[in-house]
Amino acid sequence: MRNPGPALCLAAAALMAACTEDESTWPAVRTDMGWLATSSGGLAARFCPDGGDTLDVSGHMGGLRPDTTYRVMATHTAAPGPTTLTRVELVLVATPRTYAHEKADPVEAVSAWAGGGCVNLRLAVRTRNEGTHYFGCIDRGMTSWPDGRQTLHLGLYHDQGSDPASFSRTLYVSFDLSPYAASLRAGDTVRVGLPTFEAGTVTRAVVWPGR
Repeated sequence: MRNPGPALCLAAAALMAACTEDESTWPAVRTDMGWLATSSGGLAARFCPDGGDTLDVSGHMGGLRPDTTYRVMATHTAAPGPTTLTRVELVLVATPRTYAHEKADPVEAVSAWAGGGCVNLRLAVRTRNEGTHYFGCIDRGMTSWPDGRQTLHLGLYHDQGSDPASFSRTLYVSFDLSPYAASLRAGDTVRVGLPTFEAGTVTRAVVWPGR
């Protein structure tokens, strides 16, 4: 079971950390987005970074939902063998859907890229941590072109609720495109409309790499 969507809240983007004993030599680490699978006991068990091999997880990072796969941004040891997670940030995940009433409260659009079967967004929201933000993925359909290429049109659903726009906070959102796994081909384009503060709705185009 994957972590829930498509109605997702900013408060759910919790930060988890694995503490290690002080050492005279710090191991080499790297940061990757990927999928983190848990065991039946709710412990981090396997981490699959986007574009990489699945790694067994050492240590005892727990308190997670059993038998669940989370989308995460993880800092982890880079040495061969089992990896140790030193910092893990949950990534909000949404699948494409339609909404009876769309919300498009503005964000700061930082970057967009494909990986892990998703289109991934790095965003910044303006918040005072006084309310819940809800995010989703708006499905605006697929266009097929005469040369065989396709373009998938998506939009960011963002409801800021009653939280005043104040200081900036960075977060990651992944649009899980598994519903389009059978139709999207390598070289197709995914266009994402993002409501922004300064420029209104801007579009980020991502070339789909295939699976």
